[in-house]
Amino acid sequence: MKKIVFSSIFFLCLFIPFLSMAAELGIYKPYGSCVNETGCLFTANPFKSEIHKFYTQGNIVWTYGVYGSSVEQFRAPQGIALDSTGNIYVADTGNHRIVKLIQDSNGPVWDSVILGEPLYLPRDIFIDQNDNLFIVDANNRVLKFDLSGNPVFSFLGGTSNIFGSEGFGQGQFNDPY
Repeated sequence: MKKIVFSSIFFLCLFIPFLSMAAELGIYKPYGSCVNETGCLFTANPFKSEIHKFYTQGNIVWTYGVYGSSVEQFRAPQGIALDSTGNIYVADTGNHRIVKLIQDSNGPVWDSVILGEPLYLPRDIFIDQNDNLFIVDANNRVLKFDLSGNPVFSFLGGTSNIFGSEGFGQGQFNDPY
């Protein structure tokens, strides 16, 4: 799985042949995106509280999610990542949680909320090659967990799973995305 960070302009240029489909789906300023090993693009659409999967040719595979705070609902998801087995993790920003979805032949299936507290507006997520989950939230910090939501206490060689504080100095963030 590769994490991609790019602007909405890059996203739209990547899919120029499919702009009408993107407009039809209401994809506007996708925030988080990643690509799986076959080149399929996954993206979070916070303005419609959905996530999408596209084939490499740009065709939509599926759309998942509706606005809300219950099971199978999102409030402005901004981050998305895949683990080594292809499970999908979504930073459900407005609900202050990380959600795990399992992919089956029909699309994603809700699995669980793996993490809520202590998150505050999780904005983006990344899963490394060891299946460690890194979360950036609006409290100006990066948090490290395993895929079950347990803290990993070895962040940057320290004894905490949290790094960062508000500010402009070394190790500080100001409203990270």
